[in-house]
Amino acid sequence: MNEHYVEWMIERKMPAVLKTVRIVMIILTVLILILSFLFFAPGAVLGLLMIILDFAVTLLWNQEYEFIFVGDDLMIDRIYNRSYRRRAYKCTMKDVEIVAPEHSGNLKAFSGRRPEKSYVFTSGQDNAPCWVMYICEQDAGKRWVRMCFEPDQALLNAIKLTVSPRKFFQS
Repeated sequence: MNEHYVEWMIERKMPAVLKTVRIVMIILTVLILILSFLFFAPGAVLGLLMIILDFAVTLLWNQEYEFIFVGDDLMIDRIYNRSYRRRAYKCTMKDVEIVAPEHSGNLKAFSGRRPEKSYVFTSGQDNAPCWVMYICEQDAGKRWVRMCFEPDQALLNAIKLTVSPRKFFQS
């Protein structure tokens, strides 16, 4: 039996602009609450709404991606704030058309195809090695999907052993 099981998790880096926006939102919330309690009591409702917005935005910006490879299925879960898990994407390796590094010349044949869906499951770091996978989903007609992700070596080896050698390119 040729079963593979690999787990890999990456944490999404929050861009500096979003960190600044979050700090400004928190400062604005504190100012609204202080001013509403001193001068205008019904303004506290706006302050409470800002607290809820700050909390929701903080939860959504703190993300991790977990890649689970079982058999010939690749499942990607998005984890919010290390507590809430949601399935982001699932595919089988029989639907994969090509797996290659992001700036590989082998992807030129697929550059003319416009995918209906495009997923990015990366950490957002500049020096991280990104790989691209083109998938042709057959269940809802013929739909092209482009997925950019950051695998580790164990996940790459499992994908390499599962897909056809003509579909996997190392460089």
